[in-house]
Amino acid sequence: MKVHKVNDMRRIALYILLIILPLGLAAQHQNHYGSESGSYKESPDAEDSTTKYNLPVNECSAYFYGGTDSTNTKFKTVTITTYRCDSNMNTGPLMSVDVINYNEKGQTVLDITKTHKGKTAEKIVSKYDKNFRVMQTLKYDTNSHGRLYLSDIEKAWYTPKGLTEKSYSRDRNDLEDLEVDVEKETWKYDSKDRVVYNCDKSNEISGFIFGNRDVSREYTKFDSAGNVLEDITYERPGWFDRLDGETADTTINHTIYNKNNMPVYSEYKPNYGSLSRTWYKYNEKGQEIFNASSSNYGDSVSNVSEYDKDGKLATRNKYRNGKLEDAYSVRFDKDKNMIENEEEISTATETSCANNVVTTTVTDSNGNELSKVETKIENAKPFTTTTTHKYTFHKNYILTDTCTMVEEGHFYAMTSQQNTKNTFDSHYNQTEFFQESGGNYKSSAKWKRQYDEYDNIIYDANYNACDDYKPENETITKYYPGGKVVEQETTDNGYKRVTTYYDQKGVMVKKLSGPSSCGTEGYYRGRYADYFEQTEGDMQFVLTVYTYQQ
Repeated sequence: MKVHKVNDMRRIALYILLIILPLGLAAQHQNHYGSESGSYKESPDAEDSTTKYNLPVNECSAYFYGGTDSTNTKFKTVTITTYRCDSNMNTGPLMSVDVINYNEKGQTVLDITKTHKGKTAEKIVSKYDKNFRVMQTLKYDTNSHGRLYLSDIEKAWYTPKGLTEKSYSRDRNDLEDLEVDVEKETWKYDSKDRVVYNCDKSNEISGFIFGNRDVSREYTKFDSAGNVLEDITYERPGWFDRLDGETADTTINHTIYNKNNMPVYSEYKPNYGSLSRTWYKYNEKGQEIFNASSSNYGDSVSNVSEYDKDGKLATRNKYRNGKLEDAYSVRFDKDKNMIENEEEISTATETSCANNVVTTTVTDSNGNELSKVETKIENAKPFTTTTTHKYTFHKNYILTDTCTMVEEGHFYAMTSQQNTKNTFDSHYNQTEFFQESGGNYKSSAKWKRQYDEYDNIIYDANYNACDDYKPENETITKYYPGGKVVEQETTDNGYKRVTTYYDQKGVMVKKLSGPSSCGTEGYYRGRYADYFEQTEGDMQFVLTVYTYQQ
């Protein structure tokens, strides 16, 4: 492996940056908030590190493993073992072993993944307080030299008000790609558990170059009703601020409310950019009837809305700089069909060819679109698209939908059709969907389903546009008496991909995946890998076995 050449002093400096800097942040917090119960001792080459940590493993009395039916089977340890195997699940080489310990709330306290050689590739250690809130998470990874190192530290502190501070640091411990990320985020709360202050600081060092020192702060002020009166954000991107000497980006949002806690005035004020103001008005029912916005750039937008006697929106007009830009109206005919009209009007002054659009949509009382007519004016020439639907129903279930689209424009005309067919069984479970269209919008879609006597899906197949006779993928599900899944198999283009097996309590016990390409393959967990060669020609499948300890 090629390693960049550096002198001894630089090696020492690198070691300090990689090891001391990420841990310094966590140590600083511990000194500030006091020591915590339980101790964690780093061991970079630890293999079976459960004996090298003072962990609350004995508290992992119950892990609530939810199967497909969310059963409450209790486990404290789950071991996931992965093998190469053939189609009959005859196991071959070991790939990995993952052992996970849980507490009584089902939270992970220790997760160790080992390679086929028995070497630890990844480890996660988590600690919680008496209320089962995460206090510390340590993640260990493997670098390119095959050594386990502490890569991520995440710590959190709480008060009775909730999360008050959280810190995160990351160390990419590799001499060939030196990069250290340190991040700290802090929250403060008011007496009603609302976040009034948030600060996010990050520091990134890459190679021998001083990295980004980004800072982001947000202050929030509430009234007695919980409305946000003021929100101030302050951001300082590290490189930009330091090299160009610019001040930080600051944005102030201010809002005024009426007695019904509805905004009547708001303003957006950045130190770079335009000040924007918005005014609001409401009717006696609290529905917005007017809003207007303006900016320092001279652009203004307003919306005027009207409602019918039932409180439903009847019209909405949008104006830009005093000119009508969008007009929308809706009404209902005697058959309770909804008729919507919308006209988009170009207000641009730099062009002589306005591109306006008028759309009329008719929808029945069940929300099914009956027709849609869209007329555009493009380069001073009209272009109309008319879409109509003809349905057949059975007890409000759509059996067929014949959709016809007609496009007409300058020296242009086209007609296309899309047919949709839905099939249902006696319990009104949909068993088949088929859709086919022609013209410029030619497409095809199809799927089929079968159900058992309890309306559980036992067969689900999807077809592609090129072959609507042979399924592109299938899922076959078998159930125990009572409806719990015992086995589920998926195939892709005729090849078995995943078969999952469950016990009678709905808990997953093994999974067969494949086939994959055989020959030489690399396997890894974590950031780097211990590679092995797979040469058995029939070992194209992967078997994952789940074992549980209560």
